Amino acid sequence: MSTREPPAGTFKTVAAGLYHSLALREDGSLVGWGWNDYGQAQAPEGEFTAMAGGTWHSVALRRNGTLCGFGKNEFGECDVPEGDDFIGVAAGLENSLAVRADGSLVGWGRNAFGKLELSADRSFTAVAATDRFSVGLRRDGSLVVWGDTDVCGDVPDGEYVAIDGGMYHAIALAADGTIAFFG
Repeated sequence: MSTREPPAGTFKTVAAGLYHSLALREDGSLVGWGWNDYGQAQAPEGEFTAMAGGTWHSVALRRNGTLCGFGKNEFGECDVPEGDDFIGVAAGLENSLAVRADGSLVGWGRNAFGKLELSADRSFTAVAATDRFSVGLRRDGSLVVWGDTDVCGDVPDGEYVAIDGGMYHAIALAADGTIAFFG
């Protein structure tokens, strides 16, 4: 599906790319809509648990722990790594990121601004991508930022439970329910 209108039905979660959106249905299937010139809104078949929309591409996490990428693949941003142990995904401008079950990070695509210069740390539970920097959420709730840290500004201290990235900014949901915004 590739229309401007969101699909009908009930959903578990949503993700937004530059001009496209994705939604995860209750049955685990994906649906996409919006601008689809590169296939970034053409959701593959299968059962999924998470997805992320990048600028011109998307990545999704299958229920079996494997990844798939779709859309523009000029810099390898859709060439997902092998493995069936992934627990989270993120998509940026021309890059993608994923978290493995052991807490390690994997990145692929274009490494502009050092967005793919990943930490060897194995304590991550989530990752987020922006146009210029990447953010990792550790098990202890702390945040780690890499890439163009001049653009991201001061990374907030605290205990966080969720993160996401926009074009030049990131947001983090704190354990106390407040939101931190940086970038």
